[in-house]
Amino acid sequence: MKLFFLLISGLLFFHKGNAQTQSPVYLTQTITNANCKGYYKYLPADYSNSVKQYPLIIWVHGAGQIGNGNTTDLPKILEWGVPKLINEGNFPVSFNSGDSSFSFVILSPQFMAWPSGNNLSAIMDYAVNNFRINTNRIYLMGISAGGGAAWDFASISIANSKRIAAMIPFCGTIFPTTAQSNIIASANLPVWAFHNTYDGSVPVANSRAWVSNINSYLPQPNPLAQLTEFALVSSDPVTQHECWTLPTDPSYKPNGINIYEWLLNYKKNSSAANLLPLAKAGNDVNVILPSVLNLNGSSSIDTD
Repeated sequence: MKLFFLLISGLLFFHKGNAQTQSPVYLTQTITNANCKGYYKYLPADYSNSVKQYPLIIWVHGAGQIGNGNTTDLPKILEWGVPKLINEGNFPVSFNSGDSSFSFVILSPQFMAWPSGNNLSAIMDYAVNNFRINTNRIYLMGISAGGGAAWDFASISIANSKRIAAMIPFCGTIFPTTAQSNIIASANLPVWAFHNTYDGSVPVANSRAWVSNINSYLPQPNPLAQLTEFALVSSDPVTQHECWTLPTDPSYKPNGINIYEWLLNYKKNSSAANLLPLAKAGNDVNVILPSVLNLNGSSSIDTD
């Protein structure tokens, strides 16, 4: 019995030491120009034992999670989206893209006031200077005010848009000008936006305008921006606004890939790899020859 207990204890210790963890980081001073004094960091399991560079996701919270980055405020970040998935143990340790497998570094900063594009630029600088980041694979994801900050960051300049490989804004709070949209379009920045059609807090017109303006640019951007709308109806304003829980779930694969695999299709200054189509011709059928069999391939998928 004693030997069994020691063995189990050893296995538990081994698992804990090699698991990916999300840790709070409390800073004594604000990150320069970032409007931030605390964040959660999520590092790959092999981070401390390797010299690899990793893709980075910066998760940008909404207005309800604004705080001072201290022990009282920082846990607000765990309420929604990717940080919540990680905290609950529901985030995969790696994702496949083509023939490669990737694990993310994920930073979830807490902003002390409404986040801006310039704040995100400062967080990006901090991440690159303090972690081993593959600078060709930096991705932005933001909800509500954070989605607006993502749009703001990318539309400040072509250099900003070309600094990231792709972004996913959820119900972003900013309505675009044509000039802002043209910056993103001319940089060929991959964008996948999400919004609830009947959102009473942030109008869906915001996301529709961004995507429409970007895709109307000439020459057309490659890839085209895309928008997924959920026709959710609820009397609860939070539920009516919240469009990120479903798509951030790794099992959500509307076109055969989840949003993390979609992000990894892109790296800076490149188009997506040409993914192989998935052929579906129906259920298996036993045929006695000679015979004629009609196949239906309408369920086949080509994600790009």
